[in-house]
Amino acid sequence: MSAHDTPTSESLQMGREVVGMARDHVFYAIKRHDNVAEAVGEIVQNVLSHAAAYQKALGATPASSIESVAAGAIHGAIDVGADLVPAGHGIMLGIFCGPQAVKMEILPAIQLTAQAVIRTTASVGGNVEAATRGLVAGVIVSGMTMDIAVPTAVAAVVEGALAGAGQVAPHAVESVQQAISVSDAKDSLRRTGNTS
Repeated sequence: MSAHDTPTSESLQMGREVVGMARDHVFYAIKRHDNVAEAVGEIVQNVLSHAAAYQKALGATPASSIESVAAGAIHGAIDVGADLVPAGHGIMLGIFCGPQAVKMEILPAIQLTAQAVIRTTASVGGNVEAATRGLVAGVIVSGMTMDIAVPTAVAAVVEGALAGAGQVAPHAVESVQQAISVSDAKDSLRRTGNTS
């Protein structure tokens, strides 16, 4: 890492503020709404816009903005006791709508999001398998509505999720792998028309 890439104290403070903002907004949004994925998606998109303003003012990187928002959002969902499948789904919906705000390409944004979500979930004892399944569901739904190959988007989630889990514990990696195999099995059943 070069001196230019080293985070400044201002950008580190910005990261902490963005994490806290995302966490608090998601916590209260889930309490007020029945549709967890929709509520979380809207918050992620809005907080990314605020992060973009901080980023411009303080010279923070797009990657730090994405990671801070994703980590804060899943932390808020865990704190409120939400099901992490729709929470992960909503985070990915918000990320698909928001990376242009922080000037980042979608596939690296997906990978960073998955890494931050799974690292945070594992580090606080949350349900890594559920969060992973939610992230995969979010990219499948979002990828179908945008000009992006769904298998490529899912591969970015898998790579990011495994990286995030690997930063915490081996059992977290196993949970990610289990979620991916469950998602693959469900996808195969849908393609063959056997949903029983």
